[in-house]
Amino acid sequence: MAHQERCLVIGGNGFLGRHIVEDLIAKGKKVAVFDINKSAAYDEVKVLKDNVKSFYKGSINNKEVRNVVGVDDFMVEFQVSVVYHTASPSAFAPADILKLVNIDGTKTLLEACREVESVKVFVLISSASVVYEGKDVNNVDETAPYALKGYNPYTDTKIEQEKIVLRENKKAQFMTVSIRPASIFGEWDPLLLPQVAQHRPKFFVGTGLNKMDFTYAKNISHACMLAVDNIENVNGEAFFITNDDAVSFWGFLGDMLTDIGYERPYIRVPASIIYVVGLIVWFFCFVLNTLSFGNLNLQVPTPISSDKLAYFTTERRFSCNKAKKRIGYKPLYNMEQARRRTTEWYKNEFMDKKNK
Repeated sequence: MAHQERCLVIGGNGFLGRHIVEDLIAKGKKVAVFDINKSAAYDEVKVLKDNVKSFYKGSINNKEVRNVVGVDDFMVEFQVSVVYHTASPSAFAPADILKLVNIDGTKTLLEACREVESVKVFVLISSASVVYEGKDVNNVDETAPYALKGYNPYTDTKIEQEKIVLRENKKAQFMTVSIRPASIFGEWDPLLLPQVAQHRPKFFVGTGLNKMDFTYAKNISHACMLAVDNIENVNGEAFFITNDDAVSFWGFLGDMLTDIGYERPYIRVPASIIYVVGLIVWFFCFVLNTLSFGNLNLQVPTPISSDKLAYFTTERRFSCNKAKKRIGYKPLYNMEQARRRTTEWYKNEFMDKKNK
């Protein structure tokens, strides 16, 4: 690809999107952002304020919204050549929201891209979860079949999303590639470390020995750009991207907690007990959710689910050998470096400011 390709980051206000935006800028690319929200960072952080001149606020939810927002008009205006699609709800968002964004929104984006001649590459941020069914996966590669439908709504929508994107290269003027990161973490992540730090868990579930692959955000960004550089050879393909260093799930969380001065989880709770408790809680939530007193409906969320429990206790290991061979991927930051960068950000953003 040309050195000055013009890139549009869909979901650039999200934490992974922001990493991609900043890394593209560092490589001398022209960058625009499309997102439903715009954070203060784009007006206050110098690298973003000085280099992202085109920030388009809008929704990708459906065609009707697109006709109002005009995302294809923005693409024409900016003469976009590479689209990075990072937008996605939380893995535990309601099923209708996941479908609206991951499936309907992606279809709308692809439709818009077909109408813009300058678009040459479409990069999807998919998920390693597309092959995960709540059971141990060890060193699985891209030959593994998709998970069976029905494990959870997030997995179902990410599978359908990836299929749609990878089929697109056969009927459009642009090429596509899917990047499958595993358990993303890094600076500006509002989920993993902030939530763990907020709850400061004293117990861990299962044996505590289950290993998982995590992926630091800047390593994902790096892989995306390598895929674009090699797009002619990898058009229509998917790649697992990890830090290539599986670690104990609970050990990793414990290391992050100790980095910021908190105690690591030390009380072991067997998964079977959590599962039984989860069934009991689910039953009571189901009963309460079906109760109705006149116009009053009690909607009580289920706090424990089988997919969350599986995430805490199973092995989730994915091979990125294909990415190493085909696009020359190698993590820019190892697990310790990435963890330190993340926890330093957290301390500066949430702890040091609070203590001042």
